[in-house]
Amino acid sequence: MRWMGLVVLGAGLVFGGCASEPAAPAASPAQEAKPMEPHEKAAASATNEDAFLRAGRQFLVVRVSPGNLLSPQINVDRSGKPGDEALRGWMGSGAVNLTAKEREVSGLVGSSPLRLRVSREAGALRAEGLVAGQMTDLRLDEDRMDVQVGSCGFVLTRTARMGHEYEGMASCGAAAMPAQVRLPAELLRWRDADLSAALGLMLVGLGGGR
Repeated sequence: MRWMGLVVLGAGLVFGGCASEPAAPAASPAQEAKPMEPHEKAAASATNEDAFLRAGRQFLVVRVSPGNLLSPQINVDRSGKPGDEALRGWMGSGAVNLTAKEREVSGLVGSSPLRLRVSREAGALRAEGLVAGQMTDLRLDEDRMDVQVGSCGFVLTRTARMGHEYEGMASCGAAAMPAQVRLPAELLRWRDADLSAALGLMLVGLGGGR
């Protein structure tokens, strides 16, 4: 009985010692806050007039007006009458010179051709052809956005019912990454050929087709 009492007493000392250790201080809110990535800052600062595109850490913000796409990477003016419009300006270091008809858009981006056939399939916008020399297949509807530009593919699902924001994955070769596209209401008011050209230019400007 004497030995059992010693064992119990020893166990009590061990557990009592553990319980008396001071708890680690809780992390402060400042320590817990994670700095925003550049693409997160850009998404947060984009307005309802901006198109926002992201693939991984690459992103593009473009201000859209009835007659213009404007960003540090793209500046394209839209003019002319419906069914015979011109989109002219620059993207990167190359000139953009496009003509948009009712169901097609064609021209040059730098020295590379852009040529898209545009249609509607069960209410979805469909554009097939070349953008800046890259084979392109784009399908956009109220629920999904599926795009192939060169070696890069985007499979996106609409997430915001009150706006046109799509999220999913992009893949360029073997590399897969989170992707996001937010389209302002003004851009969706553009005619199908103009809208297809604008989406193609922005996706290439983002880096799709690399």
